[in-house]
Amino acid sequence: MRGTITNTATGTNAIEWARANCPTLAYRVALDNHEPTREYAYGECHPYTTESGIDAMLIRGAITWRDGANALYLIDNGRTVTPMYVAAYHPEHDYVIVHAMPTNYNADGTRRTRPDNGRDVHMDNWQLGPRRAYHLKVSS
Repeated sequence: MRGTITNTATGTNAIEWARANCPTLAYRVALDNHEPTREYAYGECHPYTTESGIDAMLIRGAITWRDGANALYLIDNGRTVTPMYVAAYHPEHDYVIVHAMPTNYNADGTRRTRPDNGRDVHMDNWQLGPRRAYHLKVSS
């Protein structure tokens, strides 16, 4: 279950909008690489789909993690793991917004097109350099 962002969200506090329009999921994430893990973080996140059809999520609390605004996020719902990158963040309100990694095709196999002019999307040269990664286990 996902919310769908609309133009009415513009000018609205993103956290308030997400709580009102999107499911609230809980997350757990390891904050170190020790075995066994010594430190975890817990919080809430809100999945939604952008107007362009991109899977996205607002994650509360992640801005305070090491490199939280410049990390790769692996969103694990127990069935699939989706790699997501930071598309936006807000240090004052302590959240990041992540988007699914862009590709040339939709999940159903159809070619992605730009919403503004209908031309094909070409993500062939888009890539990220090395990043810290956080693996979030999410559940309802």
